[in-house]
Amino acid sequence: MNEVDTVIQSMKDRITGDVLTQIDAVIGVEIIGKGAYTIDARVNGGQGMIEGDPASHNLESRFSFAISDDDFVKLMNGQLNAMAAAMTGKLKLKGDMAYAMKLAALFN
Repeated sequence: MNEVDTVIQSMKDRITGDVLTQIDAVIGVEIIGKGAYTIDARVNGGQGMIEGDPASHNLESRFSFAISDDDFVKLMNGQLNAMAAAMTGKLKLKGDMAYAMKLAALFN
């Protein structure tokens, strides 16, 4: 298992009931070099982190982001600040930015 796979598994473990309550949304994730994922963090019916983009699961994301596989690992391990990554173009954001702020629950 490579570092990205390890971080993805860790994210799956982090999506607890508390996180669902805080986020309550579908988030699209594109890890450049790895693939698309969906964080289905809805309180009612949320499935956690699943492979494939939201549309492939008939879900509409309220927020999505794209990031390289290396920067994804750094971001999730606290070695890359999300705001700095967005300002330098390492993290590309799309959609409802209010939900972007709620992503911090996944990084703890």
